[in-house]
Amino acid sequence: MSKPGGREDKGHQKIDVAVVGGGVAGVYATWRLATSRGGDGVHLFESTNRLGGRLKTLDLFPMLKFPLELGAMRYKRGHFLLDGLIEYLRLESAELDTSDCNYFLRGCRLPTAAHLGSGANKKGFSGPYKLSEKENSFAANLIKLAIVEALGSLEFSLPKREARKMKESIKDHIERDDLENLDWQTIVNEGSIQYKPYGKITNIHFYDVGFWNLLQHFLSNEAVLLIHDSLGYESIVSNWNAAAAVPWFVADFAKQQEWRVPCEGFENLINQLVDRLPSEGNSISLDHHLERVIPTKDGAYNWQLEFRSDGSKKTFLAKEVILALPRRALENLQVEDTEWSEIKRYYVSAVAPHKLFKFLLVYEEPWWTELTFPGTDFGRVTTDLPIRQVYYYGPEWIEKHAPQRLRKRSKKSWAVVMASYSDSHYVKFWSTFSSQNLLSAEALSDRHFCKPTGWKAMRPAEKKQLLQLKDQHGARWRMIMKIQSLLAELHSVELEKIPQPIVGFFMDWGEDPYQGGWHTWEVHRRASQVSEKMLQPIPDKGLYICGEAYSSEQGWIEGALKSTERVLVEKLSLSTPESWSASVDFDSYIKS
Repeated sequence: MSKPGGREDKGHQKIDVAVVGGGVAGVYATWRLATSRGGDGVHLFESTNRLGGRLKTLDLFPMLKFPLELGAMRYKRGHFLLDGLIEYLRLESAELDTSDCNYFLRGCRLPTAAHLGSGANKKGFSGPYKLSEKENSFAANLIKLAIVEALGSLEFSLPKREARKMKESIKDHIERDDLENLDWQTIVNEGSIQYKPYGKITNIHFYDVGFWNLLQHFLSNEAVLLIHDSLGYESIVSNWNAAAAVPWFVADFAKQQEWRVPCEGFENLINQLVDRLPSEGNSISLDHHLERVIPTKDGAYNWQLEFRSDGSKKTFLAKEVILALPRRALENLQVEDTEWSEIKRYYVSAVAPHKLFKFLLVYEEPWWTELTFPGTDFGRVTTDLPIRQVYYYGPEWIEKHAPQRLRKRSKKSWAVVMASYSDSHYVKFWSTFSSQNLLSAEALSDRHFCKPTGWKAMRPAEKKQLLQLKDQHGARWRMIMKIQSLLAELHSVELEKIPQPIVGFFMDWGEDPYQGGWHTWEVHRRASQVSEKMLQPIPDKGLYICGEAYSSEQGWIEGALKSTERVLVEKLSLSTPESWSASVDFDSYIKS
């Protein structure tokens, strides 16, 4: 990577726009500015030795024809910014084939068709949860039921006529027995502007209610336990801001969701944006950790940035600064402005980071086909075991989703199990298995890698590639064997029936420097108000903040892009991106 250019002045390099943070928001902001302004230099600074942030792709081509995603793994067609960007860059994508979920809860293996509660299905199966909500004994339907009950009970701190009109509008949409066919998007689109700031439940503002509290208020305790156990995630049903959680869930409930995956992996999106940066006047610097931001008295260059790099301090002067950073990085940053302490206290702290981890196992064959998914080599299981969510990807599924350049090759692809993909306190279960907590002799052991049967026939470059990834991200044998034993319990077979994997990969996004895989809004915060403030926290000064953490779609790449576009368009006067092709209004969409 090139070092930042610019003019020298008392040892300080002068630059036009400094973008700090090399995740998707920072890279996208750099690309948009560099290709839109023409002539103004944009300089991207990243504290680690790589770009991409929580987009992390492992490339085992051609042995494995599909990229392994240790970070973000899918998107929706309704994510108009990301979908349009992928189309604009002519990146290959594929519709994500999915199947209904199987369950293993409280020691019971439950087929997809089985109700999870006490209501018997056509086969006479009775689930392990004794619910009063028998006809809604799937987790998604239970959440829908709670949301419908909550919206139906809302009162509004508005003039009587407006409050009555608002209640009647919501009532018209939710008074239906069929939860599956409710027009969820309309319910939220029509109501969100009013219920977020004005809606109350039992005379308590909606944003003062925790989502877990809301579920417990409208559902039985067994229903809440079922939701927790069968969704696979803990943080999404934790006590985050109900006014933000409800539209977040409704976006998932909307009908006709089409999920897609980039065939070359999400990190390729980052690479393509970087490759398209104009070379003149723009640059990227890795291993630059921002420590202090100091306002200057120079009218042209508003900010002095102090970085730590290679053990030494480097200082730059910038006209404008975009901080594409999550909460933890902002908390650790020194901004020497009188307003910053109050901004940190109320606004920066308005979101909570959540630990998130992913575990991937690579096998030579899809051993699970005959055990659980006859007739297909793809499937998924949710369980209350510590692995929580398990996705199975066999060669046939991989062939459908692989890049065109690798499809129909004679060489058969390996297979993958994503086990596990979960969050919050389940991360602690696996922390004792991670390499930094093992004795040095075990940590240095090479037993966490099994040479495939075709090892001798592999090319030297392929062997080197595999071994390098193993050394960088490989899970230790103790962790792999624990996963294997839990998979055996999940499939009700002896451990010996499950073949040893070639290699296992593990990523904990709760570790430094990320300190969280995604963020949720805290209770008692008005999300729209905080989002607006964080775009430009210090008025009339060229300091901006963007990224997933303070966006309207937390946990998604789309949220990072929306937040970034608001900075670029509303604050820096850029025009609508050329990649935008959706039929909806752009300005309204990025604020939604």
